[in-house]
Amino acid sequence: FFYFTFSKDATSQDTAATKDLLSELRDDFRQAEDIPGFLSDHYSETDYTESFIKPSEISHQYLILFEMEIDDVSEPFVYNNRVHMVRLLEDRPSDETYVHVRQIKMDRGEYSLEDANDLIGQYERGWTFHMIMGDYSSENEEAESGYLGYLTRDSKPEELAEPIFNADVGSVIGPIEYDNNYYIFQIVDRTNREVRFADLSRDVEPDPFQTVQQRANEAEDFHYFAETDGFYVEAERIRLQVRDAVAREGNPFIPGLGQSRTILNELAQLREGDMSDLIETEDKFLVLKVGNITPGGTRPLEEVRSQIRARLLEKNRQEMMSQRVNEMLATTSNLEELAEQSGKPIQNVEQIQMSQSTLPGIGSEPKVIGAAFSLQEETLSPAITGNAGVFVIKLGYRAMADPGQITSEDRNQIQEELLQRNNAAFGSVWIDRLKADADIRDFRTRQRLMMQ
Repeated sequence: FFYFTFSKDATSQDTAATKDLLSELRDDFRQAEDIPGFLSDHYSETDYTESFIKPSEISHQYLILFEMEIDDVSEPFVYNNRVHMVRLLEDRPSDETYVHVRQIKMDRGEYSLEDANDLIGQYERGWTFHMIMGDYSSENEEAESGYLGYLTRDSKPEELAEPIFNADVGSVIGPIEYDNNYYIFQIVDRTNREVRFADLSRDVEPDPFQTVQQRANEAEDFHYFAETDGFYVEAERIRLQVRDAVAREGNPFIPGLGQSRTILNELAQLREGDMSDLIETEDKFLVLKVGNITPGGTRPLEEVRSQIRARLLEKNRQEMMSQRVNEMLATTSNLEELAEQSGKPIQNVEQIQMSQSTLPGIGSEPKVIGAAFSLQEETLSPAITGNAGVFVIKLGYRAMADPGQITSEDRNQIQEELLQRNNAAFGSVWIDRLKADADIRDFRTRQRLMMQ
């Protein structure tokens, strides 16, 4: 079948509104004495913690903490589709020294020592580190700006750690030849502090009126004119990208659309060439048109030969990749080193529930999620062969549900949420009945012809 989608994703305006909302709380956050209560009262997505955090454990976006004084509150910033505002609560000396580093990594197969020295020369002539990076930033370097965050001495091979930890803050060192690469480092900062902070955060949600309702109106307009002028004609007129997918009876997972029993049920009622009603899912509106319907049964080998070959090739590729990853794991137990060896980025995933089967931004990965809940904290997993590739994960923190910890307030909240959900379902049915009984005449086509 073919389809068009109208996303309910939050827009830049939604992000700005969430940042403005947190900005209004900045002074109150700074003055709050009961910080756990303040976070709870303002529905923070990040829990309060008494733990001190090492510089090497903090994501690049939080490094502003090491420029703040006690009880300072940062400006709101965006990280992982969530707006954060942090308050520095305490710091204490650490038993390690940490160096904040930016890096340029140049493959010797593509670049020469002369190329690397040219970059040093440009820096000495007044170019900024960001300017000399150009296209040299490795894919695992933060925000394409070369930031590696705060490093411990044992997080780099001694051939690189020695010059890094002996260099002055603000200096640029290199090129250093190591493991078929040339490295150039900028020493941004050095510290031996650990910090404890509070994080007031809110998910960036689409505004129900400015964003979601606008997308609904756009989808309804498309559906109406597609019925009168034709599915592809209307799509071409408003320059929508036509996408296609294949759904199988009884399998609610549809490639490109994810898990959706709603879409599968709608498809079951359509015949070849039919266009669906406007469909609403959790994250989008869509309209689809059925192409071909293939009856169930065993397909001839010649029809599926290419698919079988592709699946076998992919299986062999994943087995080889899994073996290679396990070989790398035999030489390191550090996730950062593994990322550097493989040239792959480290992705942070938060608030995954055991009942989930999908990872945000990746897709359906039940094996990976299952492995995460069986790992010990702060340990690396072996290679996990998932649907989208081979994964190595490190569990930061796991909080297991305890029914005995549910308070009467929690029970009342759950009861209220279920009641609201039932009321919403009833309201939807009621509105559909009103629409069915309403006598409405739509003059949008006449208006459109007059405008032409």
